[in-house]
Formats: sequence, structure tokens, C-alpha cells
Amino acid sequence: GYDGFVRTLDAGLKVYRTQEQLQRNSQEAGRLEKELEGASKDDDKKRIRGALRDLDRQQSQLRALLSQQQLMAP
Repeated sequence: GYDGFVRTLDAGLKVYRTQEQLQRNSQEAGRLEKELEGASKDDDKKRIRGALRDLDRQQSQLRALLSQQQLMAP
């Protein structure tokens, strides 16, 4: 019935939002990698590598969340 529809819709929206965040992070990582290639100062390279590490960590967490969301989906 309606309750099942709402649960399914909510679960689908959560999966969609997580996938969208994964894609945004992937695009940001690509941008940072290009920035790293053009960076000449060590401080800039260190900052960019730190940002890439943070994004990689977040991507790992989001992939785990997505997997959990997909398993829990009705």
C-alpha cells in the first residue's frame, strides 16, 4: 500500500543522493588531480594531496553507505 510506496521511495532517494555525492566527489577529485599536475610549490602540492586523501576517505565511506542502503532497500 501507500506505506510501502513511501518506504521504497525514501530508500530510493537515499541511494540516489549517495550516488550523486559519490559522483560530485569524483569530479572534485579529477579537478584536484589536474590542479596537482600544474602545482609548482610544495605547499600547494601538500594541500592538494591532503584534499585528495580526504575525498578518498569520504568516497570509501560513501561506498560503504551506498552498499548498506542498497541491502536495506525494500
